[in-house]
Amino acid sequence: MPDPIQPSFLEAESGAVTVDWVVLTAALVGLGLAVMGVVSTGVQDVSGDMQSQLEADDIIATSFGAIADAAGSAYSAFNQLHYDGQYSGLMTYADGVGGAYAFSDADVLAFVASGAADAAEALSSGNQSLAQEYIDYAAASRDVAVARGIEIPEEHATIDATIAAYHEAYPEG
Repeated sequence: MPDPIQPSFLEAESGAVTVDWVVLTAALVGLGLAVMGVVSTGVQDVSGDMQSQLEADDIIATSFGAIADAAGSAYSAFNQLHYDGQYSGLMTYADGVGGAYAFSDADVLAFVASGAADAAEALSSGNQSLAQEYIDYAAASRDVAVARGIEIPEEHATIDATIAAYHEAYPEG
């Protein structure tokens, strides 16, 4: 006597979807591994190049004080982290690392002048914290100019007068 379950089992299609998903998932995993194999060498090359550039660049500092020391500045920042960030950023773009955004000597001098002018304006309006921020910016710009060997013209040397005016207005800070 023939088995009545066997013909219905062989004709059933309800399990075919599961098999399709297993095959599709395996194909996608295989494709992902293949892409990873191709892309990983390029990523390793780029990360190695970045590591070499960062290790070779003289703007990288291991401590916040190292940046001010490298600039040869006697300036004591109000916010050392802000000053260091400004100095590092300006040096990066001033050295041409920024590509199309690289700053010229004239740009750096303009940053010194505008920072000093903005600090003086903040001082005159009584905004102490904003004055500190602009003074740090102008001092960092000046130190970048000095580090690059840019001679600072007399009309751009107002940052020292602005710092003196700040200490006169706020002797405690």
